[in-house]
Amino acid sequence: MLLALLALLAIGIWAFIAAVGNDDNTGSATTSTVSVAPAPAAAGGPVTPTMVAGGGGAALTANGQDVLAVAGDPAALAALASGAVSGRAPVESVVSDEGFWVGTSPETRVFVFITEAARGTQGESPFQVAPGQIVELSGTLEPAASIIPQDLDEADGRSQLEAQGMAIAAQTLQLVQ
Repeated sequence: MLLALLALLAIGIWAFIAAVGNDDNTGSATTSTVSVAPAPAAAGGPVTPTMVAGGGGAALTANGQDVLAVAGDPAALAALASGAVSGRAPVESVVSDEGFWVGTSPETRVFVFITEAARGTQGESPFQVAPGQIVELSGTLEPAASIIPQDLDEADGRSQLEAQGMAIAAQTLQLVQ
């Protein structure tokens, strides 16, 4: 029941943010479509919405549920398996050539695996994501065992990813400036 109420609250907040839209009153969006190449792991603490340059809300959903709200519950994440994921989230940390974590803290985060489709025709991007940036993505929530990058180690959160059991396989990625 509580999870359903949290999901409704998240949807309401997302709807409000979508309705308010761009707050610079220019009428133009501030996103650019890119394929994301990973950055080296960056030092620093948890990402909070106030640390995100350029502002912008964050709401990442799968089957109408807030993915980050259930990040600490492997059973709830598994219930969303193969569900379409879309929305915005802050980059919490960049840890692998193939991926990064999105969320607001090490406890509230989900791993994003960058698929070939998201990397583009060159396999790499001229740009790198960094902690604190907000990304907009679409993809599916997939079993982590099938997509854990080989270079992801314990310091990067490998055990957490294995315990969660699910990761986002991003098909499209945009950086929200």
